[in-house]
Amino acid sequence: MPFRAFSSVRPLALASLAFGLWVGCAREDALTVFASASAADAAQDLAEAFEGKTRISPGATSALARQIDAGAPASVALLVGDEWVDWLGSRQRLSGEPIEVSRGALAVVVPARDSAWASLRPLARVERLALADPAHVPAGRFAQAALERAGLWRGVSSRVIPFADVRAALGAVASGRADAAVVYQTDARLSNRVRTAALFPDSLVAPIVYRCAVVAGSGREAEGEAFCAHARASGETWRRRGFRAVQKTPADL
Repeated sequence: MPFRAFSSVRPLALASLAFGLWVGCAREDALTVFASASAADAAQDLAEAFEGKTRISPGATSALARQIDAGAPASVALLVGDEWVDWLGSRQRLSGEPIEVSRGALAVVVPARDSAWASLRPLARVERLALADPAHVPAGRFAQAALERAGLWRGVSSRVIPFADVRAALGAVASGRADAAVVYQTDARLSNRVRTAALFPDSLVAPIVYRCAVVAGSGREAEGEAFCAHARASGETWRRRGFRAVQKTPADL
């Protein structure tokens, strides 16, 4: 079997809970940006530098996409990976074309007391490997695909512990509930209780692309377009948080 059973909060349950909260407490005066958990800190930096009042609502990418599809009061979606952005587009929930704003990378994290690795091979000996759930979460799917390309997935899949999002997987290592995790490189910097053991080479990882899209029917499409343009132009903000900024094109100038 691909995973052993493990208790974790499913993104669909999170979607239902968060949507109920949003219906009751969304602030009418703020532009609401739904941001993948891995981009939450960068998104908050972008919001603070944006000219309009902006509220960041972070969460698992799949849960946020389902909330938007259900009518949650979001004006902008800042999400990682193509799958859920394309899904929203196919359901006509987006206005205009999503734009790429940054890229990420994958890392293995271990407890801070452990040593760094010279390669990815020690993953084969890890007893408890935390991943964002590959069945639901882009970070987990990127991780599984990279492990497959590295020839490691078959050996580790029975020892994978799936979590609702990438930061929950990071927290499992920080708290001692897992021996290692595959997370975004940016998340690896968030806790002094873990360290980066190894980076996945780009040759093993599908492009980890963050895109910004305006939600259709929000009534704030012009503001949403301005925020997405701001997110694309703010390369230094992304780099400061450990992301790779996009290369500017003549259209950006």
